[in-house]
Amino acid sequence: MVKDYIKMLGHRALDNRLKRISDKMTHDTRKFFKEIDLDVEPSWHLIFKLLRDNEFLTMVELAELLGYSHPSMVVVIKKMTIKGYFWRSRFFGILQLRDQGNL
Repeated sequence: MVKDYIKMLGHRALDNRLKRISDKMTHDTRKFFKEIDLDVEPSWHLIFKLLRDNEFLTMVELAELLGYSHPSMVVVIKKMTIKGYFWRSRFFGILQLRDQGNL
């Protein structure tokens, strides 16, 4: 009996192996953030960086720069806003980091 079928397949299962590595890295990063009492998700890093570099952007601009769909960006921004990382203009859709967002 094969112990790790994906590993046995080698390059023919490359997509599965990369997914496995990605999942493990995300899990480990999330665990690390929790250990240092940082309440963020690993996928938020580039959003913080973009807003730090650009001071403020709209949700549409963020989605375009990151290659995310608008609906997925809405979900991420909503989570980050609830955690208090953004100042958000309801009238213009502009996002700006709050002080605690400058990690």
